Amino acid sequence: NGGVFEAQANKFVLNQNDYIENESCFSVKGGIFVGFNPAEVNECHGKVTSFVADGYRAVKTTYNGKEAWKVEAIPAVTTQEGLNDAIADVAEGSTATVNLGAGEFTTYDNTSLKGKNVTVSYIGAGADKTTFAVGTDNHTKGEANGDYSLDGVTKASFKNMTIKVDNDNYRGYIRVKELEFENCVFENRISYWGVGKVTFKNCTFNQTADDYNLWTYSGKDFLFDGCTFNSQGKCINAFKDGGQCEYTITIRNCHFVSTKVNKSVVELKANKSYKYTLYFEGENTCEKFRVSELTGSALYNSNAGETDSSVFMGSLQVWTAGHKVE
Repeated sequence: NGGVFEAQANKFVLNQNDYIENESCFSVKGGIFVGFNPAEVNECHGKVTSFVADGYRAVKTTYNGKEAWKVEAIPAVTTQEGLNDAIADVAEGSTATVNLGAGEFTTYDNTSLKGKNVTVSYIGAGADKTTFAVGTDNHTKGEANGDYSLDGVTKASFKNMTIKVDNDNYRGYIRVKELEFENCVFENRISYWGVGKVTFKNCTFNQTADDYNLWTYSGKDFLFDGCTFNSQGKCINAFKDGGQCEYTITIRNCHFVSTKVNKSVVELKANKSYKYTLYFEGENTCEKFRVSELTGSALYNSNAGETDSSVFMGSLQVWTAGHKVE
């Protein structure tokens, strides 16, 4: 949180064992680092690229005539105008972090990031304080219902906020290459998830209408890790419309709750030449979901004509080519 850090020649200022996988051992929120930028590291075989905590940044400076970096909190954006200004000058190839305070924000119709090779992170003050609206109240047909503000962006992350959307078709983010959500609460259904990897970590999905929590209408590689789904009998609609594609859904340590028995948790839909590979990992629980007559499970159902999918419970394959694996 503070102090001055400088190492002797050929020694590390901060160093992490590469075999500690997937997460940083450090959470830097202050201090001056001489000859070392804690926001640009390469640890865990490339999986950790920064030791700086979310909502903080490393600013280049000098200390006793030496190159150094000072870690400081990123000022919170508290107005829509402030958010617009924060992303207005994000440069091609750069990484940007926007701290959002209490209030409701959106980037709908904002073209500042559109088509740029950038990585942007939006960090809220908590799901009870920060709301991010996807799209508007306009109701149109087809993809025009979607949000193009991240079209072509390399990666966008959302943390510690409520994601607000209605249940219209085609709501969501168009053609962003990767999406990541952590500690977010989703209200109503979203269908568009870009064109690549989509990660949900410790998220809650709430649905009060007779509708799904989400559609996997776009996106290719879905991971739900430690998530909770509150539904009215419909949860995940694994459906795409036209074309050919193989994609995966991984569900790990999630909890699914319904107010009534209607569908199974994941409904695998047949359409065109899509192939789904569905993985259940860890402990996944469900309450008041229909046990599929075809699969014998409340966690997934194969709809009529769906013959290309594979389902795994841990390392055990339990479904392939339209039938159970005995």
